[in-house]
Amino acid sequence: MKGWTEGLQMMAPGESRRFWIPPDLAFGSNETATTKPTGPLVFDIELYSIQRQPKPPAELSAPPNDAETTSSGLAFRKIKPGTGKERPQLETNVTALYNGWASNGDLVLSTSFGAQDTFLVREVPIEGLKEALQLMVEGETRRFWIPGKLGFGATADESRGLPPGLLVFDVRLMSINS
Repeated sequence: MKGWTEGLQMMAPGESRRFWIPPDLAFGSNETATTKPTGPLVFDIELYSIQRQPKPPAELSAPPNDAETTSSGLAFRKIKPGTGKERPQLETNVTALYNGWASNGDLVLSTSFGAQDTFLVREVPIEGLKEALQLMVEGETRRFWIPGKLGFGATADESRGLPPGLLVFDVRLMSINS
């Protein structure tokens, strides 16, 4: 959201502000939208600190030649071997760290600065990431190149606000939880 981005850039850590964001700097004024608020928005924000985003990998446009590829088109490269023997299934609860980028370098999903996320594999909203997690063992880190058909789609869908095309994820599977 443009208004949110603009407002945060004017703040310093420890500062509190109220933002009145007009529709053209928020989500617009389309009355038929069902997933996002319409019209002007008001936010009370307290900025605690500023943390830099993780840098995107160099290979954002396509997987490198040495990447392995599954039959679905998911490509991957092992960054750090794991210590576990079992692989999670769809109904498995896992704890992971991850950063995911769109092909333009924008960070789209992240556990942000070491905050682990615990979830059921089947609840992951990206089909390619569900497949990816099931290839890993506990303690392992891999980079995945998720084609659009396994991500948010091959073409842009403005109503969802999600990036089309290739996604690149670095995933560390911290634990497989019983």
